[in-house]
Amino acid sequence: MAMTVFWSYMILLVLCAVSYYYHAYTVYLATIVLFHLYLMGLWLFFEQVFIWTFTLISIIYFALCPGFSISVSISLFFLTFILTAYFYLHQKRLDKQNRNYSHIVHRIKELERERDIFSLNMDNINGRIIRVAQFKILCETLSGQLNVETIVRTVTDFTDKYIGTGNVLVRLYLFKKDMKSLELYAEKCSCGMSGFPDYDPVNIHVLRTGKSVLVSNIHTDNRFDRKDFRETCLKSCICSPLITGNKIVGIVRVDSPLIDQFTVADQKFLSSIAVLAALAVSNAQLYAITRHMAVTDGLTGLFTHSQFKHDLEQLISRQEALSVLFIDVDHFKQLNDTYGHAVGDRVLMMVAGIIVKHSPDNHICARYGGEEFAVILPCISHKQAYNTGERIRQAVEKTGLSIRRKQVRTTVSMGLAHYPLHAGSAQELLKLVDKALYRAKKYGKNRIETVS
Repeated sequence: MAMTVFWSYMILLVLCAVSYYYHAYTVYLATIVLFHLYLMGLWLFFEQVFIWTFTLISIIYFALCPGFSISVSISLFFLTFILTAYFYLHQKRLDKQNRNYSHIVHRIKELERERDIFSLNMDNINGRIIRVAQFKILCETLSGQLNVETIVRTVTDFTDKYIGTGNVLVRLYLFKKDMKSLELYAEKCSCGMSGFPDYDPVNIHVLRTGKSVLVSNIHTDNRFDRKDFRETCLKSCICSPLITGNKIVGIVRVDSPLIDQFTVADQKFLSSIAVLAALAVSNAQLYAITRHMAVTDGLTGLFTHSQFKHDLEQLISRQEALSVLFIDVDHFKQLNDTYGHAVGDRVLMMVAGIIVKHSPDNHICARYGGEEFAVILPCISHKQAYNTGERIRQAVEKTGLSIRRKQVRTTVSMGLAHYPLHAGSAQELLKLVDKALYRAKKYGKNRIETVS
């Protein structure tokens, strides 16, 4: 391109010189005009240094060569000067526009970053809103639920549904009554993993620290020894303790055979689930303890009078055959007067233990009154119930208590009736049993009387 410009320039110079020396003034003037236009055109496509070089050569050429007018050189000089000034102003405007453009581009990039941050924040907010809605569902589901098994099953199903992508193993452990060992209460598997020990390093870590843990890759996590997981397909997991007050009552854990399956948001959500699950389990356990205390006798551990009647009416309403046995400790007042109420309590506990030991597994035993017990014997005949009562009577007669280095023995009297053999309702059955017990006490004690 530069060579083409150069040769075009030389041709114009030669054409100008030839036309001048041959007195072709019209061609000469046209050539001078073309020369000016040519220089002006160079400003559009080439650098200033290149153009000024051509211009200086032209000025010198027209000024020094004999016969040419110096005015042409001056004209070319002023033309170049004007074009240079215009170019300078144009370049200044262009630089300003470029600066403005750079500022606009920079501002656009800042706005794009702000937009990305805003979108990320919106995604986080939307995720939290979704989590809150899901958590609300769990709260409503567990509201008023007082059965531990139902609570645990609900929590594991919920966790399996809303954490991970379904390719997970959810386990929920609760401490046994001794508070020394864990018991697997519920398990929900959708990935084919099973057979994990209850006390692997992850569980031990959570129980020791009392904090939730997120493991993205079990084989690269420095907190755990990868040898302990060599034979498992476990790759990532999250685990959170169930804490009520300052006591850990269990743990909930989600495992996956995939690396980086869980996020920090999943860990926080599982911790929230664990808090709610711990509260629900604690309430259910407290309710079970309270209910047990309400329906059981504090001394003997047997059911109370009211619970006995409730269970009897329930069984009879289902028309189930049963026998009712009333048991009364003989000479109990004399025993209390002689040895004191503490000894009387020991006798009652001894008799209660013998009754439970010699009754069938499905029996219902209650402390009916002061020294009186009542036993429901479902699904057995009248004769079998009589034999059960006789075993109890003989066991009490043979069992003694060592009181003040003296062996003290006692006996019991019993009344027995059968439904529907002897009565058609609970109220009638209890009246007949009470009458039978009265006869046993009347006719010598230490015996069983049935409906005559």
